[in-house]
Amino acid sequence: MPSGGSIRISAKNQTLQDDRLGLAGSYVAIDIADHGPGIPPEVLPRVFEPFITTKAVGAASGLGLSQVHGFVHQSGGAVDIASEPGRGTVVRMYLPAATAPAPAEASSSPEVAAGVMYPERIVENELAFAEAGPVAEPYQMASKPHAIKKLETWLRRLFA
Repeated sequence: MPSGGSIRISAKNQTLQDDRLGLAGSYVAIDIADHGPGIPPEVLPRVFEPFITTKAVGAASGLGLSQVHGFVHQSGGAVDIASEPGRGTVVRMYLPAATAPAPAEASSSPEVAAGVMYPERIVENELAFAEAGPVAEPYQMASKPHAIKKLETWLRRLFA
C-alpha cells in the first residue's frame, strides 16, 4: 500500500458446500484484507499465476500469490480473492479443519528417521528485510543478490 493503509487478518470455522471452489466439509477460512489501491479488474483473473504483479517493474517478483495458491491447494484447500480498485483486496484461504489432534506418526523418510534435518530456507527480495537481523534456527536467510546462487548450491547438495 504505497500511501499507507490497514491490513486485517481474521479466521473463522466454516462448513462449506461450494462447487465453484470444489470444497465440501469443515474448513478454516483465513481472510487477509487491506484498504489499499485494489487490483485492476483485467489483472485479477491472473493474480495466482507466477510472476504476475501489480507493482512497478523491479518492485516485486510476483511470486507471493502463486505460492499461496500452491500451498493452500497442496493442503487440500482453496483460495479466493476479491478486489475493488480504490477500495482494497480480500484474500480468503480455506484450509481443512482438523477434527482431532493428529497422532504422532513414525516418519517414513530415512532422513528424518536418521535424525538428518535440513534447515528451512527463506529467500527475501527486499534487502532491508533480509538484513534486518538474525533469523532463528533452523531458518537461514538469503537476500536477492545471493539467493539464486545459494539455492542452486543447496539443491545440488540436497540431491547429490
